[in-house]
Amino acid sequence: MKSTILPFLLLALACQPCLSQNKVLKGIVLNKSNSAKPEAEVHLIPLDDANDARKGSDGKFSLTFQNKKAGDPVTLLVEKAGFQVLGFNEKEFTCVLPADPEERVKIALVRTDEFDRRVANITSKLEKRIAEQGKKIDSLIVQRRSASVSDAEREALTAQITTLYQQAQQLEANKAELAKRFAQTDLDEASSFVRDALKKFEEGDVKAALALMSQEKIDEFWDNVLGQEEKVQRAKAQGVENYMIRARMLVADFQFKQAEENYLKAIAADSMNLDNLWEAAYFLVKQNDYQPAMRLYRKALALASSESTRAALLNNLGALLYANQSFAEAETAYREALKIRKALAEKNPGTFLPDVAASLNNLGNLLKANQSFAEAEAAYRGALKIRRALAEKNPDAFLPDVAMSLNNLGALLYANQSFGEAEAAYREALKIYRALADKNPDAFLNDVAMTLNNLGALLFTNQSFAEAEVAFREVLKIRRALAEKNPDAFLPDLAGNLDNLGTLLSYNLSFAEADTAYREALKIRRALAEKNPDAFLPGVAESLNNLGLLLKANQSFGEAEAVYREALKIRRALAEKN
Repeated sequence: MKSTILPFLLLALACQPCLSQNKVLKGIVLNKSNSAKPEAEVHLIPLDDANDARKGSDGKFSLTFQNKKAGDPVTLLVEKAGFQVLGFNEKEFTCVLPADPEERVKIALVRTDEFDRRVANITSKLEKRIAEQGKKIDSLIVQRRSASVSDAEREALTAQITTLYQQAQQLEANKAELAKRFAQTDLDEASSFVRDALKKFEEGDVKAALALMSQEKIDEFWDNVLGQEEKVQRAKAQGVENYMIRARMLVADFQFKQAEENYLKAIAADSMNLDNLWEAAYFLVKQNDYQPAMRLYRKALALASSESTRAALLNNLGALLYANQSFAEAETAYREALKIRKALAEKNPGTFLPDVAASLNNLGNLLKANQSFAEAEAAYRGALKIRRALAEKNPDAFLPDVAMSLNNLGALLYANQSFGEAEAAYREALKIYRALADKNPDAFLNDVAMTLNNLGALLFTNQSFAEAEVAFREVLKIRRALAEKNPDAFLPDLAGNLDNLGTLLSYNLSFAEADTAYREALKIRRALAEKNPDAFLPGVAESLNNLGLLLKANQSFGEAEAVYREALKIRRALAEKN
């Protein structure tokens, strides 16, 4: 009896699919710009060890991975002209290889122009919030100047103005990343009340959006999730995303501490979500909270499923270590990122050569800071060579990078006193930026001013005073125009440019004009220091010192002494704090 049953049992077992050994990834590509309909002819390039890359027919695809099993993460490079992935990484899609070979994953795409429009719309709403904050600040400054305000009230107003100004600057710093993250939200995967909140947010009503996504509501959602085992995976993902979306809205509402709490709640709820770790780390960097940001980046690195993601994280960690003056660790991170990106670019140069150039540029910046000038120069020239080649094929996309590399190389050559080569690099960068600014002044006029300023400084060093003056005056003209549109962003630069021009005019013995330039710089810096004394009082002291030197040269000793004493008083107060 046993001998007749056993073969049938063995046969039955052999016919059961061994799900843990699944190597097939099936899926469908959906166009979220077209009612989530399947999108055909999307090029999917496995970054792991799949047998080949195929174009999906009617949006469906199937890939077989040779050295992967169910539960392993896999990454696909997703390419179709005019489209991008709707998610954290616009080029890549990462998922876990499912146990069931018939399970289909979904890749969400969106038209790039539609995504850019959404980013622009959200950015405009954030800029409106910043402008509203600026009006509050101006009103408080007027109130503080009133003669009827007591010293205690004036001190309280100063503290309030400083807080509001710093909040505005923090939102300005987060603005671009925040808009991008909001735009990447897949509304089909969000909770229903979150969709309503996002609609309010994109209409510019942040308070109403936050009310719809109250802390109690998303906490309750998360608590409910934990009791629904049958839907736990999807609901958990929504619950975590609720925290992330509320955090972004809180940033837009200048509630940075509460935003951080929600970011960290999302991390605590799912510490294995790479995208959330990355975003939270970026937020902490913008808050100058480097140590916890580094911890999150290191954790994200341990979770990176593809070499391209690992390289991007190493690059960001390197930048953070560099800012924290941990130069040796930063160099290690940059070099590892560069090594990975070079290997990726050998297989797919069209996608990864720009990243190689970016890594070379970052490494060059670090080496320059460490005074390893020869290696820094080699890195800058390597980046420039790649970017020139890329710009020949796609000038609109890569000419700005060429100009940036030329600027960086020029600064290094200037520091090495290779003035002729430095000047040639600056002039070529300037020529490119002028052409770009002719087409898009909002994006590139400030780059024209920056390059002119660099060139002017070099010409001044070479005692080409007349040419330097022409450059500095043009910089001043551009920065005045920019500061009229966005004073918070450009007034600090305008003050610096006025000081530069004042110094040049002093050398040319144009004392009256130099005096005018220094006094205007001082006036601007005093106004900035009213809003944020910690950030701008050092500049006030610098302008006072410059003015004092000029007054002393003009034998206006009484006034010179007064401004010197004021500068000294400011610097003493700053020294006591630090």
